[in-house]
Amino acid sequence: MSQMNQMNQNSTIEPTSLQPPEDYPVTLWETIGIIMGAIVLVVIGVAGLGVKAVQNAYEPERAEAIAHSLITYDLRDGRGQFGTNVGGARIAVISSNEPPAEISPSLRNQAESLPHSIELLVARIPVSQESESLELEADISHGFFSGFSFLHQVDGVFEVTTQRTEYREFCGGLSPVILQRGVLTLPDQSTLPAVRYGVEAKRETDHYIAIITAVGQNASSNAIELFRSIRCTTVPPSSPLTQQSFTINP
Repeated sequence: MSQMNQMNQNSTIEPTSLQPPEDYPVTLWETIGIIMGAIVLVVIGVAGLGVKAVQNAYEPERAEAIAHSLITYDLRDGRGQFGTNVGGARIAVISSNEPPAEISPSLRNQAESLPHSIELLVARIPVSQESESLELEADISHGFFSGFSFLHQVDGVFEVTTQRTEYREFCGGLSPVILQRGVLTLPDQSTLPAVRYGVEAKRETDHYIAIITAVGQNASSNAIELFRSIRCTTVPPSSPLTQQSFTINP
């Protein structure tokens, strides 16, 4: 018995005191790393939203819906190319599906570098977003693009031979229309007739802008036909007298 008691005494486990975990202070560089990681995640998220917004802007159905929310128009075989709605400003680009018929079959293989036979850019911009009044005479593109058109932004390829300003019916009243005629140089250095019309009108709280570009032997007639078909959907129509008295002549 005494032997067992002695064994029990010998097998008794001495209690150990639990030491508190050591504190590992976060260094300055670790803090910077955490902050930078958070910033990277935010940037990636914002960039993802930006990429999605850009992709959506090039959806044909969206572009056409935005265009029809601003105007009605008649463009055979027209296709939406770009559309965006930012802060109340709406911009849409519609064009024909094909380049001008006069372009040679061999050059048509470079479709991405060719202009569309006709193109329409339409925009509505709240007046409150303008830091100063729009000056169409100074820049027919209003800063929406450089070069010939929104879809053909190649500088120096459009040579204007004649330009004049006429007052024509647009979005419920008379507005100054700039008519530019000239030649457009293609990638193979051949040239085609080209025209560009630009119009801007202030109606109540908004600026309405339309820019038409057309290329080919029928450029002038195609541009005129498209311009005459435009009716703004958010402003009342002009009087019949105004519509009958002012028309664009080739």
